[in-house]
Amino acid sequence: MLNIMLCLFALLFFATGLAADTVILKTGKCLEGKIVSENADSLVIKVKNIQNHHQLVFEELTLAREDVASLRYGNFGSEVNDLTLLHDPDYNSIMFCPTPATIPKGDFYFRDFELYFLNFGWGAGESTSLSFMTHFPIVSVMSFGSIGIKHSLLDRETAPLGLALAGSYTFFTGDLTKSLLTGSLILGLGDKDRSLNLLVNQSYQKDGDPFTTFVLGGDIRIGRRTKFLAEYMNSTNFLFGEDDFNGFLNLGVRFFGKDWSFSFTGVRPMESMDSFMFLPMFQFSIHR
Repeated sequence: MLNIMLCLFALLFFATGLAADTVILKTGKCLEGKIVSENADSLVIKVKNIQNHHQLVFEELTLAREDVASLRYGNFGSEVNDLTLLHDPDYNSIMFCPTPATIPKGDFYFRDFELYFLNFGWGAGESTSLSFMTHFPIVSVMSFGSIGIKHSLLDRETAPLGLALAGSYTFFTGDLTKSLLTGSLILGLGDKDRSLNLLVNQSYQKDGDPFTTFVLGGDIRIGRRTKFLAEYMNSTNFLFGEDDFNGFLNLGVRFFGKDWSFSFTGVRPMESMDSFMFLPMFQFSIHR
């Protein structure tokens, strides 16, 4: 299993698209290669360059946005004339795995999982986010709820490593003895376009022994408005309340705009389950 996980995340972070990106300058010059980074002011494209004796080398060119007429992303396929760079608005989480990032102060988001689980978040401070999760009101009373807080200590985009602390309290109105108090440590590398994150949870339940779980999650931009997501959870009872599945793997894609995203993934236990392939997961979010 370890080899599978290492291969998975190596592929996630080091694989590149087969199709070339194309940059057309306002002078009419056309450049083909791979866009390796971009921001609001410039972009960097790696292109082939044949030097003396026909030796093939690669060089990186930095181009100002104001000099670019249009782009064509090889993985995305269509020409882009609007050069405004969009970032995933849900950069503060993969799907089940949070990142060390928090949302800006005063911002608000709403997420819907599987049309049943409802999640609300609010930027309470420059480095602090609050959240609340419950279920869609299909019954007259709320059967469970979860209140959470996350505080960022190190920004992963300015420091070598992102670091955040989080805590949550999950209560079940029908049986408060099942309620959980959880403390979390979140580590992360990368930025809004590509990241690798580790969540370590220590949970406490009344009349039960403390237990530790972790989630390893990563994402990478594969198109102008598309990301690939991958997560591994060591939880043994995530889906079925059993204890012999050796964790779960979650793989999928996210499509996003300026203030919304839609994620489609499949969750599968690491152990064989006869004909069972995966459980589809859907998430829609909107930010304000």
